[in-house]
Amino acid sequence: MAKLFLGLSGVSFAATVLPCFLRMSSSEAVMVGVAGFGTSLGSVFIGGLIGGFAALLVNTSRLNDRAKNAAITSLGAALYLLGYVAMIALRSHVKFEVAGFVFGIGVAFLSIGWLLCLEVRDFRQTLAQTALVVVCAVVVVQALCLIPEGSRVVFSLVLLVVGMAEPIRSLWANRGSDSRQLVCRSDGNDDYDGLFSSRPSFAEVFKALSSSMIGLSIFAVYSNALQVPFPSVDVSGTSLGLGVASLLIFLATRFGKKKFAAPFIYWVLFPAIAAVLLILDSFPVNSQAFMVGAGGITVFFSGLGLFAVAFLLIANRQNQLSPYWSVGLSFIAFSFSGFIGCMLRESELSTDERGSLLLVLSTSYMVYLLFSPALQLWKMRKSSPVRTDGSVMGSDDIDGVCTRLARRYGLSRREEEVLAYVGQGYNSPYIAKMLFISDSTVRSHLKSIYRKTGVPSRMDLVDLIRRESAS
Repeated sequence: MAKLFLGLSGVSFAATVLPCFLRMSSSEAVMVGVAGFGTSLGSVFIGGLIGGFAALLVNTSRLNDRAKNAAITSLGAALYLLGYVAMIALRSHVKFEVAGFVFGIGVAFLSIGWLLCLEVRDFRQTLAQTALVVVCAVVVVQALCLIPEGSRVVFSLVLLVVGMAEPIRSLWANRGSDSRQLVCRSDGNDDYDGLFSSRPSFAEVFKALSSSMIGLSIFAVYSNALQVPFPSVDVSGTSLGLGVASLLIFLATRFGKKKFAAPFIYWVLFPAIAAVLLILDSFPVNSQAFMVGAGGITVFFSGLGLFAVAFLLIANRQNQLSPYWSVGLSFIAFSFSGFIGCMLRESELSTDERGSLLLVLSTSYMVYLLFSPALQLWKMRKSSPVRTDGSVMGSDDIDGVCTRLARRYGLSRREEEVLAYVGQGYNSPYIAKMLFISDSTVRSHLKSIYRKTGVPSRMDLVDLIRRESAS
């Protein structure tokens, strides 16, 4: 029952937030009855931008974690509620923009409260849950556009209250607990797929999350600058892209093979899709191939946005990354980019007649994705050799050996994967790239492996693998 309420609250929160930060419908007349749909001047984005900077400042305060978390969550819920209700009640243009500004700040603060109460596990499950919440929220938003305005307002208010219920409930339920327990609860599994093995600096966080922020920013610009690409079915490109991408990702992560995870998607699937979309975009404008490519780009960037959100969620696990940093950086990047997208749509610079600026942006980013893996591997190979002198055997032979050692010494799934790469002679930078984690996390896993197996060094670990393979 608790998980069901958490899911309903998450869907409700997403259903109230997404229409205010993304262009979710192609019918402007229907949008008027739902708060946030009319914020053409980007007041919500300005609020989100201010909220993001405020989150970074709050993180530097000397308040203890418990007081800080309680204050930011309560204030966020109040501003979230006040701004949304005001957007529904106030029809004056100036007052409506002020209400949107307040709502944007509230969403940024309440998002921190959400991160404090989420149960985050491995990346695969986090991605699946994020995709499921988004696809349900898209369905809810489109359903709201089909009902009469009076009922639409009532249902919107119900979603508003349910969307803020879980962070508030969790805050009160844990008000007497240690503040560390409020930060992204985990399931007790030490198999951590996050970014860092120790508390990072701001520069390290910004560098590590830069790729995700770029993808999130491109998605925000593209989604808010679209000019109604699917008017025949009265569904915007953003809604279609988010719906299709989240559904595909959920099915792939929920029912696909276990190895269908972040490394495969990042190193193989994304570049392959980018290459196909580049080919389709080379066809004449308004041709069938070009339209398929345009729709594919929307789905592609929606998928990148979902991956960015899941990546940020998993990075907060076990307090490895402050939720104030991740939320602050996310809202700064997304809100600024979304505001730029709104300005592009209003100025009509995103249309094909004006040079198709969106096509230029999307094509440039896909080229970056296409060549990024090769560039990263080249840098890694240049900085240090890929293989060491301790190579033992091929990947086909070593899996069984490492599985036996993992069972014997109680290694986690991630530690078993690191052990297999060590057995093949690969160094830490290569392992980090292949497993989609940082160098420091690889070193942390190696220290844990040394402790559990009782060996003092990498070469001793290689000798252990050799002895096991010979037995």
